[in-house]
This record gives sequence, structure tokens and C-alpha cells, in this order.
Amino acid sequence: MLLLFAVFAGADQQLVVPVQVAFLKEGRLPVPSDKFVVIEVGANTQNTVDETLLPLNSDTFAVTFEPLLDKYGALLARNSRPDAFSRLGFHHDRGIVLPLAIATGSPLDWRHFHVHRIDGCSSLLESPPETVVETRGVATVPLSYVLDVWLGGRVVDYLKIDAQGNDLDAIRSAGPSLANVTAVSVEVPTDDAAPAYAGELRCSAALDELEKMGLVPVGRKRMHDARFERHHFRSRAAACSWAGVAAIEILLCHWPGCVLASVQPGDPIPGVRHAQSTPT
Repeated sequence: MLLLFAVFAGADQQLVVPVQVAFLKEGRLPVPSDKFVVIEVGANTQNTVDETLLPLNSDTFAVTFEPLLDKYGALLARNSRPDAFSRLGFHHDRGIVLPLAIATGSPLDWRHFHVHRIDGCSSLLESPPETVVETRGVATVPLSYVLDVWLGGRVVDYLKIDAQGNDLDAIRSAGPSLANVTAVSVEVPTDDAAPAYAGELRCSAALDELEKMGLVPVGRKRMHDARFERHHFRSRAAACSWAGVAAIEILLCHWPGCVLASVQPGDPIPGVRHAQSTPT
């Protein structure tokens, strides 16, 4: 029997249909044990790791989270052919995508998701009403559950977050399991820019919190740049300002020796080279 749920939110009702999105084996996602692992939080359909990272790294598997259903569908369609079988949830031979958002809380909490006309700006966080065209319901899951349960506590080599103002909350949701992540990238407003979302931290405040989590900033770049550039981050004012740029991406690692390198085939992470040589 098909179950349909109507979730009431003021005058609006949300039609929610349970749909299987992946298979689990003993509670874990089907990630091969011989691959490096990257997690992508907030993919949309541009500059996604299945197109930028996986073609350069045959030893890497991606787990992607994208809560916008049309973008989730577009990602799945990349691995779809007429009248041909596609593995459930796979948008790449070495990648799986799930229609979930990452946030603190319990697994499969139900949250409001504020959709913008430029939908790459959509967020769990509130923003000025004139920027929002639709508010939807989305299921969220904390990173701790992804890392500990769905990935079974294995090492994640790269965590790429673009959660539109909610990047820090996504990282907080990892809790102590963040220690299993080698490198993290986040997008933050520069110190000169006005935050676009309620509760969003500017660059300096975000770095202060991230460093308390044990992460060391090693590089930065503008959005859509191909690779990170090395930066020492000794001066917050210099690191968190960039002429004409409202938001920057920061690359952080769990030890100071994590260094930047050119993107080369076989590198486990594009723009990052680290000591770990074999997947675990």
C-alpha cells in the first residue's frame, strides 16, 4: 500500500511520499572499501565533484547531498540512459546522491528549506522574504550519522560544503566524528560583506570556530576558481578580505602539514595532497 502524508504548515500543505533512494548493506551505503571517499554537501548542478574530481581520480568515490529535487533529479540523470538499468541512487559509476540536507539534529528531521529564484542560493537558514519564492519541507541528517553509520566510521578524505550560510552548522553536526575527515572546504562571506542569511558567520568568526574544532586553514579561493591558493592566514584581515569578492571558499585540514598541490590525475583530492596513501 502506498503511503501518502499531508504535512500541515499554516495554510499550506506538503504532500510527502516515501520513496526509496538507495540500498544499504548492514546499514551502510554501498561505498567500495578500496576507494578514497569524498562527501559533497550542497551540489546543485555546477562544479560538482562527479564532473570535476572523479574524472581525475579513479580511486575515489563521492557521496553527494542535494535537497532540491529538480537538481537531485538532474544529477541522477547523468547516469541514466534510455531503456538501460541504472543503480539506484548512483549519479556516477563511483558516486551516489541523496535528496537530503545536512544539519544538526536527529536523523531524518523535517525542516523548512527556503528556495530562492536563483536556486543555488536556497538554504535552511532564513533570508529576506523578498529573496524567497517558495518554502519546502526537506529531510535532514547530521554528518555524525553519515560518518558513523552510513560510512561505518571510515576515513573521509575531503568534505566539500556549500550549504548557503549553513556550512558551520553542517560541520558542527559531525561532532567528534569530524576527526575522521582529512580536509574540509567551506564557503563564507568575507569580513567586508553583509551576511545573506540569518545567523551566518563572516569569515573571521567562522575561522575562529573552525580552528577550535582542530581544523587548520591552508588555502582560499574565489567561488568557481579551479583550485585553492596557499595562504598563511596569520592575518585575519588579509585572509578574510578580497577586493570585489563577497564570499570565499576556505580549505582546512586536520594538521598543519597538509599542503596544496596542483590538480593531477591520481591525487586523492584536487588541490590537496596529504600523507595518507591508501584508503582505509
